[in-house]
Amino acid sequence: AERGIDLNEHLIMNKPATFFFRVNNNTMAAAGIHKNNVLIVDRSIRPADGKIVVATIDGELLIRRVLLRNSKLMLTIDGDAQSWVAINEFQQITVWGIVTCIINMVEPALLQYANAAMK
Repeated sequence: AERGIDLNEHLIMNKPATFFFRVNNNTMAAAGIHKNNVLIVDRSIRPADGKIVVATIDGELLIRRVLLRNSKLMLTIDGDAQSWVAINEFQQITVWGIVTCIINMVEPALLQYANAAMK
């Protein structure tokens, strides 16, 4: 018997360090991340220039791209040159992980099913 496709084998590099995250806005649409997408996020990958992170800054949960400039960590929204935020020593920042995959549900019935499962 032929084995079915296991998406965990293909999309998840480190199972214990991986979580899924549902996007609730279109802030990072220029990066291909849209409302209702599901992100696969890996906590074991270190933030680096150009990576997309799920992070909290002063308690606000954000999805942003990392920019490293002159040894300074900045977070930015793709497509918005004015959006970068330099992180200073007074801010509380926690990087939850690096976005490794974007799942875009296009079938309305699947989206309804997924939304019902979230409640």
